[in-house]
Amino acid sequence: MRRLFLIAAINVSLIGAAWAHPHVLVDAQAEVLFDKDGTISAIRNTWKFDEPFSAYAKQGLSHLSNGKLTSDSLVALARVNIHALAPYRFFTFIRLDGKLVPFGDGSDQKLSDDGERLTLSFTVTPTSPIRTDNGPVTIALYDPEYFVAMSFVKDKPVKLEGAPKGCRMQLFTPTGLSSAAAAALSRVPASQRVLPPELQALTGGIENGLVIDCSVQKP
Repeated sequence: MRRLFLIAAINVSLIGAAWAHPHVLVDAQAEVLFDKDGTISAIRNTWKFDEPFSAYAKQGLSHLSNGKLTSDSLVALARVNIHALAPYRFFTFIRLDGKLVPFGDGSDQKLSDDGERLTLSFTVTPTSPIRTDNGPVTIALYDPEYFVAMSFVKDKPVKLEGAPKGCRMQLFTPTGLSSAAAAALSRVPASQRVLPPELQALTGGIENGLVIDCSVQKP
């Protein structure tokens, strides 16, 4: 079972070298949860994976029912893959005053299977609530190594749950890679999870995210 789902993307020796960077495509949604005092208490991520990778993740499994993973398998795999994502900050980067905000382990993980695509949802919780009334907070979703390419869904990509009145949100999406950068990254084999420094510099502009500013609120 260790070869499945995101564990397969991170344990790169298990993925066929024919796939070029990026190797996994994700449609992402995010829910930003606010406490009653206006601080950000958590980020709820929902990631829907592309059909080829979803099919690969289930290949050879006996834990299937009508082409879908069974409930027990979904629970176990969600737990395994949240653990595997922890060293990569869950591809979630929260910044306040230009500094990364620390958070604990992922929680409330859930994996679903519609027969064609797998969807993982989970929550990351900052170690301390994030104040939003002193300036903007930036939340970016991306894999810095560009092994996984993430894109916001078009319909309701982000929801602010319980945000104070007057909070402003501005989304930003990937600006895209240059043709030269895309060509260079396409030559990186799947067996190489970490990009060398000269290629890391080519991945600028792959971030999805939002800026939240509640410093000017309506009365």
